[in-house]
Amino acid sequence: MKIYCIKFDGLPFCSEVFQMRDKVSGHLVRQIGGCATIETMTQMLTGKHSSELKSHGIGYTSWMDACEDVTKAVGLMINRPQQALPNWSWLKDTVPFKLNCKLEVMNPATLCGCFGYLRHQNIYTRVDVDYDIDSQQRYIEKIQASDEDVMYVLNYVHAHDACELSMDESDLKVRQRKASKYFLEILGLWNFNEPDALFWVFSDHGHWRFPELGGYPQEHNFVTWAVIKDNRPARVLPMSNFISATDFYYYAVHNDWPIHDFYFTEDCRLNIDSKKSTTAIACKYLNPIFKYVTYHEPDDKFIQRNYSYFNHELTFMFESGVDENIVEQLKLNFEWVK
Repeated sequence: MKIYCIKFDGLPFCSEVFQMRDKVSGHLVRQIGGCATIETMTQMLTGKHSSELKSHGIGYTSWMDACEDVTKAVGLMINRPQQALPNWSWLKDTVPFKLNCKLEVMNPATLCGCFGYLRHQNIYTRVDVDYDIDSQQRYIEKIQASDEDVMYVLNYVHAHDACELSMDESDLKVRQRKASKYFLEILGLWNFNEPDALFWVFSDHGHWRFPELGGYPQEHNFVTWAVIKDNRPARVLPMSNFISATDFYYYAVHNDWPIHDFYFTEDCRLNIDSKKSTTAIACKYLNPIFKYVTYHEPDDKFIQRNYSYFNHELTFMFESGVDENIVEQLKLNFEWVK
């Protein structure tokens, strides 16, 4: 079996996602992950939000604490000695090890260094491919022609760069649309009917500017989307319109979809605390209402936002008094939420 994770980094849910669904001929869901790449990929690879793996979550820089000798962590990550790479105790419980397959990452971000897969050269391969269409087509044709059991992660940064480079909200929308057009072109290069292959086309988080993302994320920051096409004989479709990023792990490893009464995620901001999560979120979906409670530790404060759901889109309704049942779930699932 092969798994293709095609990650459009930083692309929030937008009208072009419906065109992507049609290109893939896949099943569209809203995917609840982190507000940044490292949290979403942690959830997808481990089946857990990061505070279940490390007290107070992983954050942006705590990987340094998982290195034997961080003083040697200089220069390009790929050239660093083993002692300067993180050695997480949970890494061997991630999807590639569970499935006993190789992991190949195109244009890696996060996976090669922060997770420490570089310590395992027997399973991990880093591939750098130019983003022009001809180079992408050659690479895609090559990996689809292979008969090895490999989990491929292809990383496209165009929407992320659009947010990073934009001058205002209007400029951001123009850049995002340009990125979406490129993504549609990329999807046109694939054979999505490849037998015994699982395709997971997704965004790991939304844009974080206009407005600036602080301690209380809005839905576009972490409720993104995924288009799933499973060509395995025992394929099963998710029953809900919403899934958790953790569901990737369970579906890839167990070929099953968990049932969620609540969805959980968390966030770390570099300008608040680079080493740990300071925001915890619990979500509840009861069609047609999607609501979530956010706890921001520096303020010791809970807020709730409520949205209406229709045809995969969320429309902001109002902030309200917090649902104590959701607050209780936050406290049960995050030891640092008091």
